[in-house]
Amino acid sequence: MGSSFQDVRHFDATAAELGAAVAQALSLTGWTVVEDPAGDDGGVVGRFDARVGISARSKGEDVAVQVEGGSVICESRSQVRTAILDLGKNRANVKRFFAQLATLGLTPVDAASVPPPSD
Repeated sequence: MGSSFQDVRHFDATAAELGAAVAQALSLTGWTVVEDPAGDDGGVVGRFDARVGISARSKGEDVAVQVEGGSVICESRSQVRTAILDLGKNRANVKRFFAQLATLGLTPVDAASVPPPSD
């Protein structure tokens, strides 16, 4: 199954605003964006996929970012599916992504103030 790390942050922004910010944040990381869902209206929403290159600590990771309403879900997964340990690289990738969003002025709302999803 491989090693992975995922985190979710909630923002007081529209999906279109978040999508545009996600696209910009991914470009700032220097990772290779392999899927960028550009919308017809110029807004960008949906799932973004990026690749983190090989380093001294890893053989590379796949990063998936999903925009759902006012939430952003970021998951980093080792490219080597048999990897059991990632030496914290996946967690570091997710933290780096959300740090890039913060540089764009997006700060998450308090998780306690987010209403539970309706059925």
